Amino acid sequence: GGIRVMKSYRYLSMSMAFALISSALLASNVKSQECTDVWKNEQEGYELVLKNCSRSDTEVSCHMLVTSKGENREMTIRSRGTRIIGDFGKEYHISSIKSEIHVVKKRSDLKRMFFSDKPTSIVLSFTGVPNEVNKIAVFYINVRDETGGANHPFEIPDIPFCNNQNSAE
Repeated sequence: GGIRVMKSYRYLSMSMAFALISSALLASNVKSQECTDVWKNEQEGYELVLKNCSRSDTEVSCHMLVTSKGENREMTIRSRGTRIIGDFGKEYHISSIKSEIHVVKKRSDLKRMFFSDKPTSIVLSFTGVPNEVNKIAVFYINVRDETGGANHPFEIPDIPFCNNQNSAE
């Protein structure tokens, strides 16, 4: 009787290990899906895609693609109104906006030409975000379409950090 119990116990342990490994793999697949193309919005004339937001210590970086549709378009990513709200409700203002050829600091806008059907990478950075903040509750981005002459404020809820690299970890 004792040997049979051991075999069933070994089988049960192997089954549990398999289940744990399977659920861990499933969780890692879900996490990687959350961290690509978190949000997408197409306006008349252009498209914005939030690829992901990541953190390194107290800096949060949000990576976006901006694509003008059909024609070259002058647009401004405005620092005024662009901010994140952490999961504890505190607001953090933008510290820099970067594109392939431009870097602008706090309280400055990124105004540039976006070429037709060519996705342009933009990185919006926020500093001073404490390690206790686990995700972005709301990301506000303010875009001005200079060609079309309209402001477009966007509100993107519930954004996970893709690589939570807190110094505490």
